[in-house]
Amino acid sequence: AQCLVSQAKEAALKTKWSADAKAPSKQVGTIKYRFSLSQ
Repeated sequence: AQCLVSQAKEAALKTKWSADAKAPSKQVGTIKYRFSLSQ
């Protein structure tokens, strides 16, 4: 559903990462969000 895609994108853009001096300057990864619907 498009509403979940927009919610996941919004959450991903708000994600903050901690710096690691040993990590390469360019990093690539995947973020997975699991949504559960409840009433």
